[in-house]
Amino acid sequence: MADRDAILIEFQAFTCLENLEECIAILEQHDWNLQEAVQSTIARLDSPRHDQMPPVVDSEIASDGASGISFVSPFDNPSVSGLNSLVSNPFNHDTNLFEGAFDSAAASSSTDVQYLRLLEFNIEYRDKSIVLVLPDDQRVSKIKELLQNEFSIPVSKQELHGWIHKNDSLIQDYDILRDLKLPKKNNLYLLTPDLPAFSLIQSTSSESNDEQKVYELVIKNEDTGDQFSAKFPGSKTVAEVKFDVYPALNMQVRHQVWQGWPDSMRNEKMTLANCGLNFPTHHLQVSSCGKSASAKTENVQAPMEDEMEIESDAEVYDDDLMEEVSRPAALQPLMPNDAEDQTVAAEQFVREFRARYGDTQPVFFIGSLEDVLKESLQCKARDRKLLAIYLHHDNSILSNVFCSQILCTDTVVSFLSTNFIVWAWDLTHISNKNILLRHCTAHFGSVAANTVKQFCPDKLPLLLVISRNRGTNEVMEVIDGSCTLNDVMARLIHSLELFKQQVAVDIQEEDERDAREKMLAEQDAAYQESLALDRAKVESKRKEEEERRKIEDFEKQKQVEEEFKKIKAEEEKVAFRQSLANQLPDEPSANCTDPTTAFRIRCPEGQTLSRRFLTTGTLFMLMNYITSQGYHVEEYKVLQTYPRRDLRILDQNLTFAELKIGRQETLTLEKL
Repeated sequence: MADRDAILIEFQAFTCLENLEECIAILEQHDWNLQEAVQSTIARLDSPRHDQMPPVVDSEIASDGASGISFVSPFDNPSVSGLNSLVSNPFNHDTNLFEGAFDSAAASSSTDVQYLRLLEFNIEYRDKSIVLVLPDDQRVSKIKELLQNEFSIPVSKQELHGWIHKNDSLIQDYDILRDLKLPKKNNLYLLTPDLPAFSLIQSTSSESNDEQKVYELVIKNEDTGDQFSAKFPGSKTVAEVKFDVYPALNMQVRHQVWQGWPDSMRNEKMTLANCGLNFPTHHLQVSSCGKSASAKTENVQAPMEDEMEIESDAEVYDDDLMEEVSRPAALQPLMPNDAEDQTVAAEQFVREFRARYGDTQPVFFIGSLEDVLKESLQCKARDRKLLAIYLHHDNSILSNVFCSQILCTDTVVSFLSTNFIVWAWDLTHISNKNILLRHCTAHFGSVAANTVKQFCPDKLPLLLVISRNRGTNEVMEVIDGSCTLNDVMARLIHSLELFKQQVAVDIQEEDERDAREKMLAEQDAAYQESLALDRAKVESKRKEEEERRKIEDFEKQKQVEEEFKKIKAEEEKVAFRQSLANQLPDEPSANCTDPTTAFRIRCPEGQTLSRRFLTTGTLFMLMNYITSQGYHVEEYKVLQTYPRRDLRILDQNLTFAELKIGRQETLTLEKL
């Protein structure tokens, strides 16, 4: 792992690429072979311009153009107008640096002819699909621009997934398709996590209009005093703008220090349309954070009169390279921009603070300002601790000195850990400062908030000592970053002594209040006990009366339910008899020529039932008829006179003819 770290540092130094993920991806493509990776990168950066490279179009893909496949010509120039007139080849100066180190790379880049491959992309988005054909000299951003035209989705809202043998998060918009080593046919899918499905068209219409605007950026190079203007579409991101203008500035992206971007520009992935730029013209200033790239270029391109001068230039380049390799990585911010989640921001602050200043540091409270106030001051007087709020600002020259030589010393750390609860906040980003001011106003009042607001970065860092007096949070002490270690300790000790005096008074008041509350509680307990006895008597009588009413109600309810059951049972019987009657065949008429059987049925009450059936009728029909008349065969016997038998126990599917029942038959119903 240590060898790979060294290779990565050397690769960044040689290629001047700042994106770590991109560098790692290139090295992995070449199995971490430094020379091959650098040669490939130099060849890519020093490749001929698009308008000088003849495309090679496969016949099968070219024929697809007639079937609705979008084809992007290699002569489509994605660059913004105005920059090509400034520089002819943005990488000429940088690649000359490597001619002495890798001759083969320079030779291959100047002699090999690069032919274009046409790549086919089948892109799925929700229930839609589109096929794009692009030459491999285009960038990933070109795909997103075409998708924006097709689906009206801003480029900044698009996420392409499904790259073969690639981590989707490593693919950047400025990557060239050729460098991704893609196959001829690719299947990708488009995600828009920032856009809700039900309002996609409505939410993107206004953004699309803004991103179609053309912004003119007037850029002034503070190092040289030169000024030029360039036009960019609103869909361009800030990172792409910095990458596109660095040839004109002769300044690597990582060396650029910009001024003039609006405060709403939170990160370099934002588009110009979303940054809040002045339209149609916006002024920016840029300067170099270190040794300018132009100085390097002049050193490399200076005329060499003899062999001694060549060796001298090589030594200067080696020194610069070693300085670049040994340069430490850029410090991460202590807090993210717009840190609404104070707990997450506090966790990052502790993590990055430890990375900067080591393990010896105060024990910072992890949580919001409201939580730390509850933990330290808004509790019993015996449990209170002083609250120390540390306010940091990276742009202050005192921050590093105060943290390393005062705040992180063993004396201060031990004293704070024993007697204070420490909470920290980073004011580097203006959004985080506004968040702190909002919470300060809520918890300490507008006076304290205005005091914090008036502190400029040069007055920071600050250590605010917060106490609580008579139910109000107040700022007891303000320790600025210019104080010495002795001053800081003296003021902390003085604040602690005053706090102990306040706490002693508060403890005495709380004890007296607790004694009064205890006496009142005892009196109230005696009263409540007497009241409870009276209530118990009343409650006992009420329960007896209620129990009696419940018994009466239960009996009434039981009678009602029994009546209801009887009525329901009778209704069910009537319905059942009616359904059986509906199933019976029509009674044959007296003039019917088919053989019939006439039944006379004697009921227990003396009533007689008469009914004719065809001799082909079954015993089942007769039973249904008797039941439909209110005499359920499960409750009555159906007796034939001769031979005497109970017809219920016979096969119900037998016909009257099969039972040898004559033309007239008398039956008797007998209750079981």
